[in-house]
Amino acid sequence: MSKTKLFYLFLSLFFLAYCFPAHALNPGSYLFRFKNPLSSTPSSATTNQIPFNQPSSPNYQLTPGFPEVKIISDFNFTISDISLDFGILTPEIPSKRSQTLSVSAPNTRGYSILAYQNHPLQLSSANAIPNWTSSSSYGFGYSLDNQSFQTFPDQSQNQPPQTIISSHLPAITATIINYQVNIPSTQAAGDYENTIYFLALPAY
Repeated sequence: MSKTKLFYLFLSLFFLAYCFPAHALNPGSYLFRFKNPLSSTPSSATTNQIPFNQPSSPNYQLTPGFPEVKIISDFNFTISDISLDFGILTPEIPSKRSQTLSVSAPNTRGYSILAYQNHPLQLSSANAIPNWTSSSSYGFGYSLDNQSFQTFPDQSQNQPPQTIISSHLPAITATIINYQVNIPSTQAAGDYENTIYFLALPAY
């Protein structure tokens, strides 16, 4: 019989933003570098600093931030419990735990939640609980809202993060993620651990 099987979940957040590059020349002026669409030769133009939302020429204007987003609010992603303990596992009897993944993205164009694990649940690199597969009754896996069980991409196998939840619309949601581990009687006793990473990416 195995001893306590323990794994931790850590939250990682990444927010992406794209900015137009400008180089300061002196107070009140900036140098904008751009390419002439009719020529392969880069061009440079110097302009006095102008208030945002004011036309700088009859042909264009500079606007800060995200003009299409009228109200800016926080993008929030929370996990109900960042440490899960499966306790003492009994061979042949699956052990289950769950968490709630909550997203608040009311003024976005949606969001994506990606996930991956650093390695399988393991006592050592030579002694691990394998990832669950449909052809095996043993292993570690997860499901969302009681759907079929899946496995997390494995960083130790150079597998990229996988999107597990996404929306193309503004949303405030809560999703239950269920974890399950089942071991055979031949599994070595010990404290098995791994780390699951979640990446929360809003879209603007």
